[in-house]
Amino acid sequence: MSKFKNITPVDLKEMKTADLLALFNELTSRKTKKFASREKGIAQTAKALVEHFKTGVSQTEKVPHGLSFRLPPRDLAKEPRIGTKRRATFMLLTSKDGGLFSEIAKLNKWTRKDAYEGIRLLNTYCGLGLWHEREGADDYRVFVVSPARYKQLVEREAAKS
Repeated sequence: MSKFKNITPVDLKEMKTADLLALFNELTSRKTKKFASREKGIAQTAKALVEHFKTGVSQTEKVPHGLSFRLPPRDLAKEPRIGTKRRATFMLLTSKDGGLFSEIAKLNKWTRKDAYEGIRLLNTYCGLGLWHEREGADDYRVFVVSPARYKQLVEREAAKS
């Protein structure tokens, strides 16, 4: 089954902080260097373990690299200026099938972090509701959703839990 199956809450409390940090990073695919406090580190690692057992995968395998675009629509709704990278991203995401995260990064010659921020700013500045679905092993499709569609998708995800 899982190499983590024998780890208990007591084990977490008894682990050295460095070992706890290494376990947390392995479960989440992060590169965390320290916790805000030991107690928070234990709680975060326990949560990552629970998530691992619920789904059978680490938190970040569900959404590659820990990026999420499940953001509700906002009242502010304006289109980005023509000729900008934000506009190119907007056009791709508002198309019928949305766009792959990797396509958006490539289109704008962005790093993964820049692509992530660029897409999220469409929610912040333009008010677009966003949703993502896994596409393949290491990518996902991002698309624009209406308030009603966002609510349906949130309810669908809640029913899965």
